[in-house]
Amino acid sequence: MPSDPGPTVRRRQLGAVLRRYREDAGMTVSDVAGHLLCSATKISRIETAQRNPTLRDVRDLCDLYRISDAVVRQQLMTMAQESRQRAWWQAAGLEPALETLIGLEGSATTIREFETSAFPGLIQTRPYADAMLANWHPAGSPQRERAVELRMRRQEILTGDQSPRLEIILDEAALRRLVGGPDVMREQLRHAIELSERAAITLRVVPFSAGAHQGMNSGFILLDFSNPVESPILEFLPPVVYVEGLAGELYLDQIGDVERYARAFENLTAQALPTSETVKLIRKIVHEL
Repeated sequence: MPSDPGPTVRRRQLGAVLRRYREDAGMTVSDVAGHLLCSATKISRIETAQRNPTLRDVRDLCDLYRISDAVVRQQLMTMAQESRQRAWWQAAGLEPALETLIGLEGSATTIREFETSAFPGLIQTRPYADAMLANWHPAGSPQRERAVELRMRRQEILTGDQSPRLEIILDEAALRRLVGGPDVMREQLRHAIELSERAAITLRVVPFSAGAHQGMNSGFILLDFSNPVESPILEFLPPVVYVEGLAGELYLDQIGDVERYARAFENLTAQALPTSETVKLIRKIVHEL
């Protein structure tokens, strides 16, 4: 995990720690809200990382939970400050769900992604990304240009010593869907082959011949994080599942939900071609184009 976990992960860590102290104090969310004269929703949103707590919030919660250790109190205050720092993507005016995804991607140790009909944003070429975004923004519009640049910048996490392990499984449909025309697709397919040669990236395809599989309904992303060691108060940050659809974006971190998607990824892995066979299939499709 990068030495700087970033504000998104810090907010999630802080929320998890505060929830643990509340539970240790034998208090419910409603109990806390009653003592602090605020809404239960506010406390819940702090614990689930949907709201940044102020330093005053953290101080009041420390007092309420009778956290007397000065070192622990200071660590919580520091985490609150770090959770409020502005990351580069937060100046782009993005939807909160996308901001969260980028923040989590940048701090993940492993990213496992399955896509049904398109290459993931993390491995898209610029022309392919531009063609994909044509469905939402007109050609030449500033919004489309910004969206493409953002997608390209997200890919920077794949370079350097702190890059996450990236495991991608694609349905064969993603290889054959003609996004942007033959030239764009050839470039994208060749780019995928080049990336698959990196030690930290695995690319596999579930062929049409595999028949039905558990990922046919939608794609998803599983993000795993390392166990924090810089502070004894930090809890292990659980894996997170990200699912995107027309109805909106969904984040799942309950153990049962995460395990269900992890099993689905394992089943997809079992049905997917080995990397070497995946590369052969991609080259075959390039030749056909």
